[in-house]
Amino acid sequence: MKKILRIAAIALIAASFVGCATTVSYKVDRPAELDLNGAKTIAILPIQAEATNSGEAYFLSWLFGRPYKTTNKERNEMANFFSENLTMSLLDSGYFTVVGASQVSGAISNGNKAPCDVYLTGYISDWSNSVDSEYRENSEGKIELYQKRTAYVTYVYQIIDSSTNGIISQKTKKIEKNSGWLNANTSTLPAATDLLKNGTRDLVKEIMKQLQPYTVNQSVTLVDAPEKNEDFSACLDMAKRHFYNRAIEDFDSLYKNDGIIEACYNEALLKIVIGEYNQAISLLDEVIASPAAGKLYKKAANAKTTAMNELSYQKKLQKQLDARN
Repeated sequence: MKKILRIAAIALIAASFVGCATTVSYKVDRPAELDLNGAKTIAILPIQAEATNSGEAYFLSWLFGRPYKTTNKERNEMANFFSENLTMSLLDSGYFTVVGASQVSGAISNGNKAPCDVYLTGYISDWSNSVDSEYRENSEGKIELYQKRTAYVTYVYQIIDSSTNGIISQKTKKIEKNSGWLNANTSTLPAATDLLKNGTRDLVKEIMKQLQPYTVNQSVTLVDAPEKNEDFSACLDMAKRHFYNRAIEDFDSLYKNDGIIEACYNEALLKIVIGEYNQAISLLDEVIASPAAGKLYKKAANAKTTAMNELSYQKKLQKQLDARN
């Protein structure tokens, strides 16, 4: 029993040390996943509810004033929901000037170029809505009817360069969801469209990342000194309170004056946090080359990869922004 308690105490102490790790969270911008050649204007053409032969055929029929709709109200609702959410997301972000779909159809109908740099169109290629039923014993031991609704929708969408009518990207996304088993006497099955709306919103978020720069949350975990060091602890505390530049200066001093390789590693991580990737890479190279690196070697190598990736992202982002000027 004493042995078990001792092991538990050791585990608790170890967990407390893990909990004390200094983690610094930060945000970083990412470039759009697609190269849109500096596009500033975009149009979202209504997503078609169905396409039995080709998406292009139904897209063209809509373009010239003959919108294609199905007798399936749910498919129509999801097509409209997709179009509206994507349009609103673009309007809210303000990165593009959003051109009305009617302006695009009017221009092309008159033989003119679409009044936007790029446009997005698409259709629902597949749809399913089914209900399974079975009798089960409820919590009170009674046999009652249980039901489960399963629905899926498959979107096909294209991003088009209006100057060439070339397809920049075409993707297919299937979204599937079920309600889980519900007691028919106490619960009402949700509509298929309600089941699929959150997945459609998630798809819109994915498309927004393809079209324009976006922000992601990142974090780095600083290491402690190999031995108790009040100055080192003060640096960690400053990093926790987001005094990054001061912490960087003091970590640098501890590394250069006292030879604490952990200080060099932490300095490099904070350089990543503030976006000074080249300096971070140089510092991490020093850690990797140091005979005192020990377990820090692998961590430094991974952090260097992170810094190099971030540097690549930022160069791509700057290129995209410059193309819009």
